[in-house]
Amino acid sequence: MDKTLLILAAGMGSRFGGLKQLEPVGPSKEFIIDYSIYDAIRNGFNKIVFIIKEENYEIFRETVGKRIEDKVNVEYVFQSLDNIPSGYNKGSRVKPWGTAHAILCAKDVIHEPFVIINADDFYGNDAYSVISKFIDNNENCFSLVGYDVINTLTSNGSVKRGVCIINNGYLESIDESVIDGEFIINPTEEQRKISKMATTVASTSSRIAMIEAGADCVSDEEMYNAIMAGHEANQPIIEFIEKIKAEIGK
Repeated sequence: MDKTLLILAAGMGSRFGGLKQLEPVGPSKEFIIDYSIYDAIRNGFNKIVFIIKEENYEIFRETVGKRIEDKVNVEYVFQSLDNIPSGYNKGSRVKPWGTAHAILCAKDVIHEPFVIINADDFYGNDAYSVISKFIDNNENCFSLVGYDVINTLTSNGSVKRGVCIINNGYLESIDESVIDGEFIINPTEEQRKISKMATTVASTSSRIAMIEAGADCVSDEEMYNAIMAGHEANQPIIEFIEKIKAEIGK
C-alpha cells in the first residue's frame, strides 16, 4: 500500500532565530527531519511531501531533498497565504495559517493514506511502525499515535505536550492559569497577561486526555497541581454530558 509522510516545514522559526528544521543535531550533523524520514521509509512509507515556504525551496532541496530523492518519491508544496478558500481574506497576515491550511495546500499531490508530522519534532521508529500498521489494517480512518505522558517528559528542560484519550468520541477541555499561587479556571484576558502559566487540560471521568501548556519557570509540583486542577474542573462538565447522553440514548 502506498503511504505518504506529509512533513510540515513552513514555520518561520521566529522564536528560534532561524530555520530550526535545518539545524544539525546528530553526531554527523543530521537534522531531526533526517531521522523522521529514515524511520518512515523503513516502515513502508514510499513518498515524502514537504510543506515549505517558496523562498526556502532552494536551500531545503539542496540540504534535505537531494539526499533522499533516489530513495523515495519526493514532492514539494508551498504554503502560500493566497492559497485559501474563497470568502476568506488574509488581510495583513504574514505568518503561515497553520496545520489545517498546510494540509489544504497539499491536497493536489496526495491521493493515498498519509501521516502528518512536524519537521522539528522527533517521533522515533515506534511511532511510524504503529501508524503504518494501523493504515494497513484500516480503511478511511483517522488516528493518532499517543503515549503515556510520563514517558514523554524530560528532566533536561521544559516541554509542551498534548495528550489525547478518546472516551466514547468525546474530548473535554478547560483553560487554566496560575496567578499568585492560585489556579484560575477560565481566566479573563487580563488575568492571562499576568499569569506565569497557561494550561489546557482535556480529560475523561477517569483519565487525563490532553495537555497543552506554556509557562515561565515553574516546578514539577506546580505543573502537576495545575494539570490536576484542570482535570477536577472538567468533571462537572463530563457528568453533565454523560447525563445528556443517557437521556437521549446516544
